[in-house]
Amino acid sequence: MWTRRTVPLHGLARRMTQPLFRNSESSSNTIAIIQLNGPMHTLDVVIEEVEWRSTQVGEPPEDLVVGLTELLVDAVASGASVSFTGGITLDEARQWWRKTLGSFSDRDVLLVARDATGIVGSVYVSGCWQPNQQFRGEVMKLLVHRRARRRGVANSLMEAIETRAREIGLTLLVLDTNAGSDADRLYQRRGWNRVGEIPEYSLQADGSKAASAFFYLKLT
Repeated sequence: MWTRRTVPLHGLARRMTQPLFRNSESSSNTIAIIQLNGPMHTLDVVIEEVEWRSTQVGEPPEDLVVGLTELLVDAVASGASVSFTGGITLDEARQWWRKTLGSFSDRDVLLVARDATGIVGSVYVSGCWQPNQQFRGEVMKLLVHRRARRRGVANSLMEAIETRAREIGLTLLVLDTNAGSDADRLYQRRGWNRVGEIPEYSLQADGSKAASAFFYLKLT
């Protein structure tokens, strides 16, 4: 089953004033969309949750796969270190997203941000499968398309994914990112605890090695 649910954006520093909700009338293979626009920005963005369980029959909507594929290719082309080096093709990105979506369990949550032209952002949390760590989740693939950056989309995605993580019972989140990056600074501003750095941890899009910063956040 694919379902969508939305939360409104209320600006860079404002807290969300409406709870996350689920459309109770959505049936199998339906998509529920509620348009809620942010009042402070010329870019109107809706954050949607997309749920997929690999045990169910069907394929993810093609528009979702295409949008996520273009988002990932744009991120790598702009120099982001998001598991890939430069030169990733649309086909490679599409295959990666299809494989990732196909492995989603009931402990994984994917959020996408959309504007009038399509997907401009994503983030997901993967709940740990280990029996002694099921209270913990890892936040991954916080991506924002270049056409939508510097407008609070990343901050709003993080706020939404932290809220959803609490709702599904997670009490600890972890993540890593390039040391000194915009994402590094964003997580610190949001109150995540920066544990430290590991040098030469990953390859950049240009093939050079870079340090990664590691964070955790206790959810209360």
